[in-house]
Amino acid sequence: MTPFQEWLYYFYDLPHWAAGHRGMSRWRRICRAMAPEASLFEAGLRTLWQYNGRDPVQKEIDDAVERALQVKVARESDAFAYLGSPRFEVEGLEHLQKVMGQNRPIILLTGHVGNFYALSVALAQVGIVASSLARSVAPSNSYPRRSFERINYFLSEHRMRGGWIYANYAGKLDRQLVTMCRNGGMLVVLLDLPRALFGAGRRPVRFMGRTSSLPARTVELGQKYKAVFLTAWNTIEPEKDFLFRRCLRIEPPFPDDDDVDGILQAFADRLSSLVIVEPWQWSGVPIINQFDESRFKCTPN
Repeated sequence: MTPFQEWLYYFYDLPHWAAGHRGMSRWRRICRAMAPEASLFEAGLRTLWQYNGRDPVQKEIDDAVERALQVKVARESDAFAYLGSPRFEVEGLEHLQKVMGQNRPIILLTGHVGNFYALSVALAQVGIVASSLARSVAPSNSYPRRSFERINYFLSEHRMRGGWIYANYAGKLDRQLVTMCRNGGMLVVLLDLPRALFGAGRRPVRFMGRTSSLPARTVELGQKYKAVFLTAWNTIEPEKDFLFRRCLRIEPPFPDDDDVDGILQAFADRLSSLVIVEPWQWSGVPIINQFDESRFKCTPN
């Protein structure tokens, strides 16, 4: 997008979208502005389906790209839901409730799926306190994007019962994480970061059938304090007339005897299964090649 298109999108179209003003003319303007992103998603989608031996027809690709753009707009417009948050359906809440009485820290592992910003917000709607780990706003982003991200963090934090805990780009763990673990709190962690975006403290996994790796330090910390690990995905499913079904899916906890490598691999397997079926949910599709570390002559430490 041009700077003007970014300002228009983040601070005119998204607030109006959140307020229910979702006409076709607005959608077409958004699609024109996001044409480069749509091209990147299509290229990543072709790579993803190539990994899985699929040869889809163009209509299937076009439908998936449009769904991905609608998910992105819904996710980012949720920041401006001034009169409270959108309502989330919650599936698998019993898995979380079962472990909440164990007086152990709980770590919900997730990825950049659906509205990943609002996973703690969805939990707050059912009375559960959870904090979310996030990277600080990237200085390399454009000024309109940085402005939007700061506003999004600020507004979403007021809808959580916990708050944001920020990690820096060197991968240093915030002391708040240690305090949260000692106090038996609940933390949401996004693990699906490629090495190019977060290079510190990684361990190897197989992801989408390829050699890859994931950040491991939060999982290592959780293991030290005997945390319970679960996966959760805050999905957005587009429906007709620019309406959306938002659903938080909570999956069963990992076995207590899983080590760090086992937890990371199980997370990678669960994320792979979701992405293969619903690729439009995952923001990582446009950069899927960055997760394939077999491209390196040797895998860096």
